[in-house]
Amino acid sequence: MIQEALRKAIESTYTDSCTVSERRKEINPVTKLTDWKDVVVLDGQPCRLSFKTVQSTQQEGAAEETVQSVKLFLSRILYRLSDSHQIG
Repeated sequence: MIQEALRKAIESTYTDSCTVSERRKEINPVTKLTDWKDVVVLDGQPCRLSFKTVQSTQQEGAAEETVQSVKLFLSRILYRLSDSHQIG
């Protein structure tokens, strides 16, 4: 019960939604060639993006390097994501 309340509190901060698509192989019945097709596996999934900028202080005599880290928070994972997924 506490976990459910915590999950709802976290999900209440989700301000956006995203679509997750997966590239799948599809054989063309006419040409018998394998094509790649984008298939939507999650649509309108509530989410939140978090950005963190880190500036390197270890560079001497060179321009300072800035690295940005982006985290995507989704509701419960309904589908196992892999490298073939695109999130937009």
